[in-house]
Amino acid sequence: MGRNQKGRFVKGCIAHNKLPLFSVVCKLHIKGKYRNYIKISEKKWILYARYLMEKKIKRKLNSDEVVHHINEIQTDDRIENLKLLTNSEHSTLHGKNRIYNKTNYDKIIETKRKKRQSILPKEELIKCMNKEMTGKDICIKFKMSHKTVNKLFKEYNLKYDKYKIMGKKVKERWRKKHEKR
Repeated sequence: MGRNQKGRFVKGCIAHNKLPLFSVVCKLHIKGKYRNYIKISEKKWILYARYLMEKKIKRKLNSDEVVHHINEIQTDDRIENLKLLTNSEHSTLHGKNRIYNKTNYDKIIETKRKKRQSILPKEELIKCMNKEMTGKDICIKFKMSHKTVNKLFKEYNLKYDKYKIMGKKVKERWRKKHEKR
């Protein structure tokens, strides 16, 4: 709000500590993701999702309670998208307590593969190749990393030019690295 992309204060903007009470601001969270915060006193900010849930259930949340975003978009704080869970329920939901054995691991890998293929089906990838799109263009169009695009080429058994998939900077680094050997 009052800072630019480099984190420097911009002249003419209002600093967060000068905002009025109950102002909602999107700030960088501890875990590196953006979250909505609300100012509840002069020096205290809390997560907006927690504030909304407290208002809904008409009590303060305990320290072992977590507000879960159903669609997993942290900045989507609509009340119908929020669900109150305990810490253990929340970690179970996200699979942090899952025991990884061979069958579970295979299921996880299979679901990731299906998700990748649902985002970019084989026909779409072939259309992109026919249009002679570079890998960087494919990555930007479908919001994927070049590694994911490479995996899709391998899964679909399509031939591709490795240099065409990688961006220019990655290509140059890769060439330098392999020329030294």
